[in-house]
Amino acid sequence: MTKCKNEIVAPATHLGFQVGADRKLANWQQISSYFHRLAEHSDRILVEEIGKSTEGRPMLLATISSPGNLEKLDYYRSIQERLADPRDLDATEASELIQQGKTICLITCSIHATEVGAAQMSLELAYDMVSQTDEVTQEILDNVIFLLVPSLNPDGLDLVIKWYEASLDKSYEGMLLPELYQKYAGHDNNRDWFMATLTENRHVIEKIHNVWHPHIVQDQHQQNSEGPRFVLPPFIDPYDANVDPILRGMVNWLGMSIASEMNGRGFKGIVTNLTYDAFSPSRAYQHYHGGVRILSEVASVRMATPVKIDQLREVHGFDPRVATWNHPQPWQGGDWHLRDIIDYDKACAWACLRHAARYRDSWVANFYRIHKKAIEYQEAPYAFIIPLDQTDPATAAEMLGVLMLGGVEVQRAAEEFTYDGITYPVGSLIIPLNQPYGRYAKTLLEAQPYPDLRVYPGGPPRRPYDITAHSLPLQMGVKTIAVDRPLQLACQPVTSVPLAVAEPARFKPKPLGKQLLIDPRSNRAYKIAYQALQDGAIIGRTAAERVDFPAGSFLLQADSNTLAAIANECAKFAVEHQAADASLPMRQLQRVPRVGLYKGSIPNADEGWTRYVFDEYGIPYISLGDAEIRQGDALKQLDCLILPSAKVEAIAEGLPGDIFPREFSGGIGERGRDQIHRFVERGGTLIALDGACDWAIRQLWLPVQNVVAELSQTEFYVPGSFLRVLFQPDNPISYGLPRETNVVFLHSPAFDLGIGAQSIASYPLQNPLVAGWILGAEHLQGKSAIVEVTLGHGRVTLIGFRPQFRAQARGTYRVLFNAMLQSVLS
Repeated sequence: MTKCKNEIVAPATHLGFQVGADRKLANWQQISSYFHRLAEHSDRILVEEIGKSTEGRPMLLATISSPGNLEKLDYYRSIQERLADPRDLDATEASELIQQGKTICLITCSIHATEVGAAQMSLELAYDMVSQTDEVTQEILDNVIFLLVPSLNPDGLDLVIKWYEASLDKSYEGMLLPELYQKYAGHDNNRDWFMATLTENRHVIEKIHNVWHPHIVQDQHQQNSEGPRFVLPPFIDPYDANVDPILRGMVNWLGMSIASEMNGRGFKGIVTNLTYDAFSPSRAYQHYHGGVRILSEVASVRMATPVKIDQLREVHGFDPRVATWNHPQPWQGGDWHLRDIIDYDKACAWACLRHAARYRDSWVANFYRIHKKAIEYQEAPYAFIIPLDQTDPATAAEMLGVLMLGGVEVQRAAEEFTYDGITYPVGSLIIPLNQPYGRYAKTLLEAQPYPDLRVYPGGPPRRPYDITAHSLPLQMGVKTIAVDRPLQLACQPVTSVPLAVAEPARFKPKPLGKQLLIDPRSNRAYKIAYQALQDGAIIGRTAAERVDFPAGSFLLQADSNTLAAIANECAKFAVEHQAADASLPMRQLQRVPRVGLYKGSIPNADEGWTRYVFDEYGIPYISLGDAEIRQGDALKQLDCLILPSAKVEAIAEGLPGDIFPREFSGGIGERGRDQIHRFVERGGTLIALDGACDWAIRQLWLPVQNVVAELSQTEFYVPGSFLRVLFQPDNPISYGLPRETNVVFLHSPAFDLGIGAQSIASYPLQNPLVAGWILGAEHLQGKSAIVEVTLGHGRVTLIGFRPQFRAQARGTYRVLFNAMLQSVLS
């Protein structure tokens, strides 16, 4: 059927209101149906579903280009594939492909769902691209394959709009949504681009990034209302050293080009070189895959409700009222509307696309040069060895899965070899760094040093935009060895992610007896034990070490068929297990722990990530809000209550009662505090994570002091680093953990103890830094990281870090699992 351009309707006709109108927002059904409508009537756009969101909504990719280009998409994809891996490409053929290739430009919208403008803007941008006939539009269509994702978070979009519409004409109109706008991660969803735990991010990586290898990714965001109007790269330092210098230059070039064009068109308040760095791959997948990732941040309104800005305010030392070299035209204040956001976002998108079209040859050629350098890499480290003698084989395999999702090639040694005096058997895993995505492997496998950056010489530390370390082996507890000279050995490619990284013998079920002993040093052991407990098995934890099985091993009693099935599951994931006799001393788990997870009215990503981990591991729990804590009845049905990391005020006070109704305000208050106190005294276990420890210490009058709470940033500063902690052996919370374990410390507490408090884990007497940045390490030396306090018949467990951080810190999951299981340990 011939598509008729006359039938292409404007977004306003489809929606029944103008895009950007005050207090009007298009929901996901309206947006997605409009894109499908455009595809029905235009030969410049193809729309496809790339998968379902976490809650089952379709995620869309719109591909926009000239009709001729759209007919040859497979051909242009093949060019990208060849240039991304030029190992069998000679210079002549590479030159020909560069001449024939198109710039691949991906624009993504509204991953943070309260930042509604970009998703709304996408309707107009797509309409303009398929309906306009001017020379600039045609140049873009001819030279660019434009990939547009109208929303990276359709679940959140609908949730936000539902909340916004319910808030209209109320005191909290357009204000904070009292729950996470992504089921598990909330605002953290754009910190997930290398781990890809979230369904939405995995779809985008698998179906867009890894298929098209974009030269440009332009990610549209919003920021606070009272600062500059629009922020663009160049990024500030530090850059991750593994980002190719060519890409750094291209980021600067593109960001300044967009800023220059927008300034020239009269858009005021455009600033570059502010706030945002390029250190972490958690927000910049494409920086390690041959392309640039630039973000834009436009000033917000109250969702779709206008704001009046009488006085702009300083942001991180930058005054938006003053003209500077990187901020030539300040905005003077006044009314600010959703329409303004859309105009700025659309102008940015057009400037980006014009640059992509005009400099097609540079984008394609530099993409090739970056990957040519990658395959010719010859520096130490030359490779990483992942040995088979892993303590937690399944988690090691999960790490491999992260790397292989990112295109990293893994090899298996076809012969025995020796490195640094250690002999490695056949089957040991090797990750060479002279490969197309070797820089990606390197940044995820090595320990990061972070520079000591100050606001001014001798002054306070300059805040990093995100955390200062991201090494997968360090936070997942996986053994790796950096190789400082070339390895010469026969290898075979690993073509699929294994279930576990282990010697072949560990994949065989062991002979059965009346009981089964399971080693707790792998996360998978806990998933198996939890499932067996729910299925009715009798499970205890051994009180002492036995041969190769440490204290805290799971001892299972069940019928022979059940034990055989559990042994097979252990073998499948290389979890150590063996038959055991009935005389083995142990403490029995009385039941599946009845777990309550506090979910306050202020959205908390740490709470969401905790739910994610529980859902992944099949751990049953209930969520308790402020009102349920204050009422107290639900606490009577629990064995343990978990307080995710949060500020004291967020837990105690919640949202302000003079703005929000009682159902969303007031926190747990004094009544909730008293209910928790009674819960613990009756025999319950309270587990406080990271920042929530301060609430427990203050509100329950615990004999514990947070020794870093009153220190200034010039005295003590750890903004997301990996630190070494020493665990006390044989304590139930230490079960399955090595004595030396790395933890994620993000403005976390550290403890001095009074009478009645017991230290479970502490920082060494030396500098505990393993990766990242620390100022004032001496304030941690010898201080406690995990503390237990008896209170009445129950206990309070203070875990002074985030053991489940972003579902990345898998080396410390067992801390939380053990604390929960301890609540039902006889």
